[in-house]
Amino acid sequence: MNNIADKLFEFGFHDAEISDINCIESSVYLSFHKGLYILDNKGKEIELSDPITMRIDIDKRYMFGSIYNLIEIIEFSNQERDVDFLSFKKRINDSSFEIHMAYYSRFNNTILFDGSIKDRHIMLTIETCIDVSYHQIL
Repeated sequence: MNNIADKLFEFGFHDAEISDINCIESSVYLSFHKGLYILDNKGKEIELSDPITMRIDIDKRYMFGSIYNLIEIIEFSNQERDVDFLSFKKRINDSSFEIHMAYYSRFNNTILFDGSIKDRHIMLTIETCIDVSYHQIL
């Protein structure tokens, strides 16, 4: 199996913005129109890359009919609330999702992006990840 954590953290995510999200078959695509942070050899963010898309491949065995079963979006205000995928997509197309922290857990191969849209705290979780790759947006 690929080392997802190493691939995930090829770039720095703090203060990066997800400007679009799409699901095609068993992959989640996150677009960063302002780029991701290029890291030096010590892991320090030095500059933004060109616009880039991150592709996260999901283990098809756990999709149970839909990739959306493996994507969880929770908004926190006075209480936590689930946000459906299409509503989240519309919100980040209108005003991007600013990432505060990115996490990876080997438990269920889960990636968690903790961030916000405007003043709303949101956590985006993607489960059963089997690969991560990056592609320049042309």
